[in-house]
Amino acid sequence: MAKLPKLEFVSSFGVGYDNVDVKYAAAHGITVTNTPDVLNEEVADTALGLLLCTVAAVPSGRPLHPRRQMAAARRTIRLSQSAA
Repeated sequence: MAKLPKLEFVSSFGVGYDNVDVKYAAAHGITVTNTPDVLNEEVADTALGLLLCTVAAVPSGRPLHPRRQMAAARRTIRLSQSAA
C-alpha cells in the first residue's frame, strides 16, 4: 500500500480481510471493505452437489451400460431388503 500514494479504497472479495494491513490503512485514511455472506449459498450448493456425486458415482466419466445399471439396481434392492 505504501507504493500507492493515491490509494483510497481496498476491497477484498470474500469473507475476511486478514490479508490486508488494516492498521496501516486506517492510519493513512484508506477505506477497507469486504463482501461478507456473498458466497454462502454457492458454497452450500457445491458441497451438496459433491456429496450427491460421491454417493451416486456420477463423475466417473463413463455412462453405465443398461445391463450394468439393472444389476447395480438389483444389488441395491437386495442390500436394502436384507438390512430391513
